[in-house]
Amino acid sequence: MRDGSNMDDLVALVADVCIGQTLSGLLSRSKSLGIRNISHRIIVHPNRDPGCVKGAADALRCHLQNYRHCVVILDRQGCGKRESREDIQGQVEDQLHNNGWPHGQVIVIDPELEVWVWSDSPVVADLLQWPDYQTLQGWLQREGYWPAGAAKPPNPKAAMLAAMENAPRSPRCRQSAGNFFYLASQVSLRRCQDPAFNALQQTLRQWFS
Repeated sequence: MRDGSNMDDLVALVADVCIGQTLSGLLSRSKSLGIRNISHRIIVHPNRDPGCVKGAADALRCHLQNYRHCVVILDRQGCGKRESREDIQGQVEDQLHNNGWPHGQVIVIDPELEVWVWSDSPVVADLLQWPDYQTLQGWLQREGYWPAGAAKPPNPKAAMLAAMENAPRSPRCRQSAGNFFYLASQVSLRRCQDPAFNALQQTLRQWFS
């Protein structure tokens, strides 16, 4: 057990490696986030999204005396709950607070991590091997992955996989966790307006500005 002055800043429990790589990419750009450099550890729950919902407090209990803050990040889709993003967040935060975390935040991505990919950035098009974002978006609309007028594809993961499978530059390019690190470390943070993403940014700024 450490005293307060020797505790590290942040422990994060995430539902999968892709979310973990996304968070790593974000934390690598502290200046863009508007935070100081922080000490952190990222843990992937072996039971993925349902594990984060049901067992976040158990998974983080052994870290309570070593970290000042904790964050839990999971996808709403596949977590086993039908409630809203906000309700699921509140349920898991209650677990954390009841188990002694004074500074615990839960981020529920609705429907899943890939929704953060779809921001109007040339970095996204380049990673997915398309000539530009407008060409990529137009193809997704014609193929039925992106309804006209919608801010983002309703099934963001299916849209991402289809775009990679049919990429003009390099068809059948492969998805990897490293792609998420790259996007999180390169795309302008102002381009993503997803509520869960903005909640994560605001939490980090509140804690570590």
